[in-house]
Amino acid sequence: MEIDFLSIYDRWGNQVFEAKSFPANEENLGWDGTSRGQLLNSGVYVYMAEVTLIDGRKLQMEGEVHLMR
Repeated sequence: MEIDFLSIYDRWGNQVFEAKSFPANEENLGWDGTSRGQLLNSGVYVYMAEVTLIDGRKLQMEGEVHLMR
C-alpha cells in the first residue's frame, strides 16, 4: 500500500503536516506530533489521506486522531 498524500490539520484548520508518496508503515515518514520542529499540544487533529491499495484501487480517507502527551 502506498500513501499518495497525508495532510493533518489542527482544530482551527491550519495544516500542521503534509507528506506525499510514501509507503505505508514507514514510521519515520509519518506524522510525529510536531509542526515546524515544535511539539504540538495534546488534542484532536483532523487527517485527510489518499492511499493506493496493492490491487491499484485508490481510497480517500478522513477522520480524527487524538494526540496525547
